[in-house]
Amino acid sequence: CYFEEYVYRSLPNFDYFWTVALAGLVTFASISVASSLADGTLMRARKAPIKLYVIQALLLAAYSTVGKLCYKWINYATGTVLRSSKLVFTMVISVAWLKRKYKPHQVAAALLLVIAVAFFGVAEHEQHSAPIDADSSDIVSPNAEIVTDESSLGLSGDVRLALGFGLSVFAIFLGSLQSNVSEHAMRNHGADVRENILYTNA
Repeated sequence: CYFEEYVYRSLPNFDYFWTVALAGLVTFASISVASSLADGTLMRARKAPIKLYVIQALLLAAYSTVGKLCYKWINYATGTVLRSSKLVFTMVISVAWLKRKYKPHQVAAALLLVIAVAFFGVAEHEQHSAPIDADSSDIVSPNAEIVTDESSLGLSGDVRLALGFGLSVFAIFLGSLQSNVSEHAMRNHGADVRENILYTNA
């Protein structure tokens, strides 16, 4: 995460977010295949249907690419905090689809997480909207690293921030769907975590 943020901040007009997502996915796939070769998982019979892993793979790819693209319009810290709200989306989908039940304190904890994320977003917006003092380098746009020409699409700062938040929320929704398909494969088909990771990433 540190090096990823460093890339975004140190390279002006960086616009290769999907390349970053691809590099991450290739890395995950390589590690999954190597570890599965080492422990023999690669040669075991698959328990869950391949279509579940194809669905998971597509959702994971979409989640990764859209999740990286949001950093074009919001800063890395905000995007990372927003991703923590994936828990709430996952819980809602699992209740509706997998009929899972949660205890009141678990729901309360999830709601507090959403509130915390919302406050973080408000603070980010206020920092983004604050006037910049010519003598101060403390207040910077979350997109100060990106030159606001072709990468800004001619949109105002508020619209770009809203677009970044919207993409981030959509990415979180995709990731939550993937988590629930993963749970379905393991709970209803007896697939273990290693098999799930191997086939989804590969």
